[in-house]
Amino acid sequence: VSGMKYTDFMQKYLFEPLDMEVYIMPEPELPKQVRNRVAKSYDANGNRQIDPLGCELPAGACTYTRIADLAKIGQLFMNEGTYGNKRLYKKSTLEWMEELPVEDELDNELAVIGHSLFHNKHLCEYETGPILGHGGATVYHFSYFDWLPEEKVGVIAFTSFETGRPVIQQLEKDLFNEYFRQNGSAKRDTKFKEGDYDITSLIGKYDTLFGPVTFGLNDNGSLAVENNGTVFKTAVSKDGWVKCTLPRGIRNLKTDAKMIKDNSLKQAVYYGHEVLIMDDGTSKTVIGCRYTEPKINATWLKAVGKYRPDISNQMFYGFNLALENGELVLHIRLSGDDNALNYYLQVLNDDEALVKGYGRNMRQTVYLKQDNGSFLLTADGLTGRKKIKE
Repeated sequence: VSGMKYTDFMQKYLFEPLDMEVYIMPEPELPKQVRNRVAKSYDANGNRQIDPLGCELPAGACTYTRIADLAKIGQLFMNEGTYGNKRLYKKSTLEWMEELPVEDELDNELAVIGHSLFHNKHLCEYETGPILGHGGATVYHFSYFDWLPEEKVGVIAFTSFETGRPVIQQLEKDLFNEYFRQNGSAKRDTKFKEGDYDITSLIGKYDTLFGPVTFGLNDNGSLAVENNGTVFKTAVSKDGWVKCTLPRGIRNLKTDAKMIKDNSLKQAVYYGHEVLIMDDGTSKTVIGCRYTEPKINATWLKAVGKYRPDISNQMFYGFNLALENGELVLHIRLSGDDNALNYYLQVLNDDEALVKGYGRNMRQTVYLKQDNGSFLLTADGLTGRKKIKE
């Protein structure tokens, strides 16, 4: 729209007016220039590591700055679009960003695509009014910015420690809890309330980021949820949320099943797509869609297998394109075998497939092409290579 590169646009209209020092890593030469200026990184054992300075997203991701500079964006919100004696945004623009653009908010992210802000995150034990924010991460770095428009307060936090993320998230909750406790605010009612709901509408299989999730009935007619061989007990609310808990005696879970444990699931229709939403107590996210019969052509069947990264990237361990129970599934390993995204693909032609569903990770195109006797597979801005077997 502007005729400018994303990085040039952001520098001219946001970073330079705020006098911010910012580096956006998709620029190919930047990692060499700023390597010594990036905060030291440490793994889970406290060992010094080199942050990869990379990310799978081409725009907006891997934007490095200092905490004092990021605070200037917070001040821009607090001052309704002005910084110092400069007006960078109309007050109406900031108000638009703070509005929730849907009546019934089921997914904190999908509803705000274009705003780049999560809405109504549950960050503490009290009734807070709207909470807006966003965050970012690499292997070792994590940061977030959360803002409460009605209170005119916010929190910004950084860490460069691999296991530091839950620490600063808990610190934020503690800060907000103490702030609202001192203000005499009422506590949120977080108790799950069961109610009457037509559970037969939920029956069926869903393809999700955590593998297939199946809703079925037990012999006694109660609802059960199965994921990766684990069958969860359920409680259902009157508005269709399904709380998933483990039966007694089950302790060893696969990584994917751990993502569902003690969380709530809900089926909804987004723009004609039956999707599955998960509420983890902090935010709601679309994790998949209802199963549909796949159609897979010969080219994609031949392309099944493991792909190594085409370019060295510490965050990307490779693809595994697999045929599982008749479905084409792309596993993207970003930090080892136990941490993969599972994309269920709908083949369009020999060169393209869509990720099924509707949400942040869904409806994107996955590309397949042949190059010098190899298949090249591209998804999430990442590319993997596999030799073609004749």
